[in-house]
Amino acid sequence: MTASPWAFLFQFPQPSVSGLSRSVTLCLACLMKYQAMSLLDAHTWAKSCRLILQPQNGFGEQLIYEFRLFGKNTMTMVNSPMGMIPDI
Repeated sequence: MTASPWAFLFQFPQPSVSGLSRSVTLCLACLMKYQAMSLLDAHTWAKSCRLILQPQNGFGEQLIYEFRLFGKNTMTMVNSPMGMIPDI
């Protein structure tokens, strides 16, 4: 993906950890809804723009949103020593 309506979001300085989590969640949801990207594609694209992505609590809820939009999930949550994390 080249320029996008949300490209400007990745130009701002890193916010606090909690803000970073919310920002990523919002960006991923917008990419899914308005660019028709799967959650995996949206996460991959966002990661290419900003190395630190920390969608934490509620990330699993995006899987539900993806299913509502597209009827499928491209990512799942797996158990790890740090708790539930996306399988990417």
